Order: sequence, then structure tokens, then C-alpha cells
Amino acid sequence: MPSKKRKKVEQKPLWQFDLTFDDLTMLETDGEYPGVKRLVEEDLGPHEWTVKTHLTIVSSFGKSDMILDFKSDQSLWIINYIPSSSSFLHNPDMSCLMQWSQLSGWKIPQPTEALVQSNVPFWKRIWETLLVDSDYLESRFGVRVSLRKEIEVDEDYGDIDEI
Repeated sequence: MPSKKRKKVEQKPLWQFDLTFDDLTMLETDGEYPGVKRLVEEDLGPHEWTVKTHLTIVSSFGKSDMILDFKSDQSLWIINYIPSSSSFLHNPDMSCLMQWSQLSGWKIPQPTEALVQSNVPFWKRIWETLLVDSDYLESRFGVRVSLRKEIEVDEDYGDIDEI
């Protein structure tokens, strides 16, 4: 009896995120820092600049909206944020933004102080899980617990230069 041949099925990622910017510079460069820098500095040369954009992230988790500032020093500031889910424990939007920013040449996203103050428990949790950086939260709560643990482990081995 002949064996059945199985048809190879192309596997798709379990979760797909669609990021859409409303700024032309971000659209033309897919938001990648080297391209954004080149376009912005093309006419005026090197200078301090900010690209303001509205970002929509659509995934199987829902739709989120953010107002972001991308700066010449590669920093990425979250000005406003409407999450795709009201879940306090799981935040796919910030995870997506953090991963995308790193792959695109930007620093880890940082919410503005005013945004953090509007919902400290939420942003503290996101900050503690290393999805965002926050000078404000660090000044208010000290070094993140997860970073403190890594530093303590490194001190046992006498090497605290890298975390």
C-alpha cells in the first residue's frame, strides 16, 4: 500500500503586528533610524530634529494608537498611548514597539513624565519588565528590581561592568 505524501504547509508566525505611521518620512524609511536621519538632514545638514508621528499597531490582540517623538539622538518618546487591551498583565503593544525600535536603530522607548503620571501603576509595570525606560520612574523608585538582581549576581563574580 503506497504511503500518503504530506503536503508541506507554510507556517505563519503566531502573532503578526502591522505598524502604520502617519508621517511621510517614517513611511518612506519604514521608520529605520539611518533612513530617517538621512532624509531629515538631507537639506539642512546635521542638527537636532524631532519627527512627530501617530503610530497604529494592529494585531490579533486588537488595535493600539500612539503619538511618538523620534529624535536625532535616537531616542523614542511615547507622548500618548491607547492600548489594544485593558489587560494589566499582558501588553503586546509595548513589547512590539520595544522590539521594533531596537531592530530599527532607535533606543528603548521612554514615556514622557506626564504620561507616566497619568497611570503610574501601569507604566511602572511596563518599566519593571524592561519594555520601556523611564528616568522619572527610576528617580521615583530607584534601580529596577530585575536590574538590581542582575547587578547582585554580577557582584558575586566581581564583574559589574555589564548587566
